[in-house]
Amino acid sequence: GVQTCALPIYDTMYIVHPSHQPRKLTRGGSHTSWTLATFDFVGNPFGVNKAASQAVTGITAAFPPVITYAGADTFANGDVVNITRVLGMTQINGKNLTVANVNTTANTFEALDLDATTYSAYTSGGLLEEYTSFSWPSCVALHEGRLVYGASDAFPTRIWFSKAGELDNFTTGTLAGDAIIFNIRANQANRIRSIIGAEDYLVILTSGRAYRDWE
Repeated sequence: GVQTCALPIYDTMYIVHPSHQPRKLTRGGSHTSWTLATFDFVGNPFGVNKAASQAVTGITAAFPPVITYAGADTFANGDVVNITRVLGMTQINGKNLTVANVNTTANTFEALDLDATTYSAYTSGGLLEEYTSFSWPSCVALHEGRLVYGASDAFPTRIWFSKAGELDNFTTGTLAGDAIIFNIRANQANRIRSIIGAEDYLVILTSGRAYRDWE
């Protein structure tokens, strides 16, 4: 059946449901001041379907990088796009970018909170594909400074770890603290039902068995 999961962290509670974008329930300055709202994921990893691609014509090696594109001004702040086929600045290929500070006159936008200052210089090429639909996680936990999501309808055996110390940043890479995304490999494809972050390990409960990992 459909499940809802909530994780309290100090004055903020993360709430997930497979049919809805995750929310944060945040307590303000008093016990009667509360806010429930969606929020931006850096490198949002939950996209499923994509629109037609648009060409990239430039990327700055900055924090955040400014991306110049050719074609129609279809991007809006908060959109999530996947970038591929970039030459020169190949470190950016395959990443999901959250669109910010769109300038429709100049055909540019910033990639929210992405640090490209150490990337190689852009030379040419690149395609942007905007996600048009998303499959949201159904469980959430905290483990060793990372937020851990599990099991969307499209990816029932998948685990998403945020960057270490950055709970809303899911930018993958090659550094130890970068986000990690993987599917549970087993003889049966049992959906993840719950995730429990213990002090020294992570417990993953599926419809078929339990896993203990990440020691």
